[in-house]
Amino acid sequence: FRMHNDVVLRLVHDLESLYGLQSSHNMNPLEMVAIFLHIVGQGCSVRNAMERFQHSSETVSRIFGEVLENVCRMGFHLIKPIDPEFKVVPPQILSNSRSCLTLSPLEVVPYIGQKGILTQNVMAVCDFDMSTFCWAGWKGSAHDTRIFYAALLNSLIFHPPDGKYYLVDSGYPPRKGYISPYK
Repeated sequence: FRMHNDVVLRLVHDLESLYGLQSSHNMNPLEMVAIFLHIVGQGCSVRNAMERFQHSSETVSRIFGEVLENVCRMGFHLIKPIDPEFKVVPPQILSNSRSCLTLSPLEVVPYIGQKGILTQNVMAVCDFDMSTFCWAGWKGSAHDTRIFYAALLNSLIFHPPDGKYYLVDSGYPPRKGYISPYK
């Protein structure tokens, strides 16, 4: 599962004792987490997990969803910014000469975002290998749809293979191969 045994056991223990993962009448929490890790860590399908763990597709899907809910609860408690209100500017930004931006009063208006403050739109793409693409510099008044279409038009982002989808921001338009959360 791409994890050491002691780490897996600690994960199971924490999900069970702190986040409410409960065994079902046919499966203990270790097997439930194993199914989840198999699918997530190996990029496997439910069908593959069915074969490996000898459970029905309904059971594998249900167990995956239950463990995912608990992992999300765990993530909510563990993944937090050091400065939740972002009051301190990181030294890497302060010392970077490219970060400083001054605009004349005539140039300010296009950078005013929906909340009435100066902003800049940034498109960031990250895959499962943590490879990233970042496209900064868009004026704060630019809509997500405009940036998305410009990136597609200029072939700056990859198109998903047939039958696959990229998860995108809810501000992006519906388009084949790209799926956004429903508001």
